[in-house]
Amino acid sequence: MMPPGRKFVGANLRLRSDFTDDQGTLVNPASVQIYIMPPQGGQTLYVYDTDDEVDRLSTGKYYCDVVPNVS
Repeated sequence: MMPPGRKFVGANLRLRSDFTDDQGTLVNPASVQIYIMPPQGGQTLYVYDTDDEVDRLSTGKYYCDVVPNVS
């Protein structure tokens, strides 16, 4: 989910996600896939260890940098 506030076309957005097990301990999942769906339709898939936009900060903490090109 996006944090509240203004988002600008052409400005970098960092989407973050934490992954935990049932006890709340941060863990690395087998794969991380992020689907971005622009307003005009379609989707773009970003995959950790494949796409430069997706990276891991530490165990269980990932992010994806995207630059929207439409409003």
